[in-house]
Amino acid sequence: MPREPGGRPGADRRSLATPLRLAGVGVCVLVLVVAVAGLAGGLERVPAPQLPVVAVDEVSEGEPWNVTVTAAHLFRELGDYSPVDEDNHWLVIETNVEVTADESRGDVSSALYPWGVEGLVSEFKLTGLEEGAFGADEVLLVRDSTQVGALHPGLVERVVFLWEQAGDAPVPTEVTVRIVSMTLRESTLSGHMEWLDPEPRARVTVPVRDRRDES
Repeated sequence: MPREPGGRPGADRRSLATPLRLAGVGVCVLVLVVAVAGLAGGLERVPAPQLPVVAVDEVSEGEPWNVTVTAAHLFRELGDYSPVDEDNHWLVIETNVEVTADESRGDVSSALYPWGVEGLVSEFKLTGLEEGAFGADEVLLVRDSTQVGALHPGLVERVVFLWEQAGDAPVPTEVTVRIVSMTLRESTLSGHMEWLDPEPRARVTVPVRDRRDES
């Protein structure tokens, strides 16, 4: 093999390979440091986008329903509806709901949920939504106090949503309600058009009137 002047055969190639190997090790160490820092919270996380805010009595327009939150109350009982535990009470959210889909909706209990309220005893977890999103224990029509079966397109109905709250839980003076939207698209499972992908689309903070002594 030809000798290069002043050096061993291939010496330049080996001397070049050494810093390349060191550079590769350095990159691996950097990746490891970044990963560990991310797990430990050392890197700044991108904050989740804030939901649009609507006011009390303001319509949140969307699909498959328009929702207007009008008031919130605490009741010991409401008509013929009493909490399962007699020491508990109802958190009641008053609304106007209008179905904007082309067909009637039997899942209005999924239209909204209170956020951050302690002591709710509901086990009705709203599928596809964040942890802590619980559907109402009862959903009633104001006009006749009956349970909502289905709401029909184009008709605005006054509806109250009831959540049972533990009697020893902190009494809220206001509650933030998150309103849910869905998307009509083809299901990858059934191949049919369905309302899927529930997500909160807006939030409204409403004062809570304590009316437990009126029950």
